[in-house]
Formats: sequence, structure tokens, C-alpha cells
Amino acid sequence: IGEQYNQYEQAILSVGQVLEPYDYDKQYSVYGFGARVKNSSGGFEATAEHCFPIYPGRAEVQGVDGILKAYKDSVTNVIFSGPTLFTPVISTTAAIADSLKCRQDRLRYQILLILTDGTINDMETTINTLIQASALPLSVVIVGVGRADFSEMRRLDSDGGLLASGGKTAIRDIVQ
Repeated sequence: IGEQYNQYEQAILSVGQVLEPYDYDKQYSVYGFGARVKNSSGGFEATAEHCFPIYPGRAEVQGVDGILKAYKDSVTNVIFSGPTLFTPVISTTAAIADSLKCRQDRLRYQILLILTDGTINDMETTINTLIQASALPLSVVIVGVGRADFSEMRRLDSDGGLLASGGKTAIRDIVQ
């Protein structure tokens, strides 16, 4: 009998197997958010971190199997904790996308996969961050895991019209 996967692992495998063939080096940055992280003394930090590399000191892993292993390794080193804030992890990925200095002769692209089981507690700042990032070589895929009401997240997917806030409008739809 094959290995049984939880909903997060199933999402990692399902989305990862679709996206991986498009990545030439199969190197992926893996960050966690919404968790109290284990500290060097073996206890847990008092406050939640909202963007941290799964492996201290390095963010990159090899292949979808590396992402799955990073997830499994991290579960024992964190205590999941709200609030659910997307802005820090989107900002971190946007900074990486911006640093790529994508040009016609140097094509580079970032895809941020966010797996979440809760509502977004920083919706307006998330929208503003996505508007700013819409000019970058970046797409964001959000997968809701579990039985929570994810209908509010549909606001981020601009299928009905580009994101707009504070007089600014996204250049393109970067969220699915």
C-alpha cells in the first residue's frame, strides 16, 4: 500500500507535479508562514513568524520531493499560529523576482505557491502588495486546504477585473 498523504502533502504533490516540468533547474525556495518556530534552545518563539525559510540558513530545495520533505521536516519544528498574513511571503518572493532582472535574453520567472487553511488577516495590504508585484515576473497560486471558507480569497484572483486599491491598478492578473 502506498504512502498516505495529508491534505497539504496532496496539494504539494498535485500542484508541484504540474509546475515542475517548466522549471529547468528544479530548485525551489520553501518558506513557512503563520507559525511559531523552534529556537536554538529547543523551545518555541513567543510570536508567530510570517516568512521564514523552512531550513534555517537556506531556502532552496531540489524538486517537488524536496518540497515535500521540507514540509514533513518542518511540522516538528513549528507550532502553527495565526494570524494568517500573506504580505510578508509575497513581498519576499516579489523581491526575489525583482532581483532576477528578467530581460528578453535572460528569461526568469517566479511562481509562489501558497497553501493555507485560513482566512487572510491582511487582505488590504496583500492586495496592495500584489498590485505592486504585478509588473514583476511573478505568479501566485493559492490553494485553500481544509474546510474553511475561502471565498474571500477570490478577491485576489482578477478574473473579473484587475486588482485595484488606493487609486492604483494591477498591470496584470498574477493570482490564481
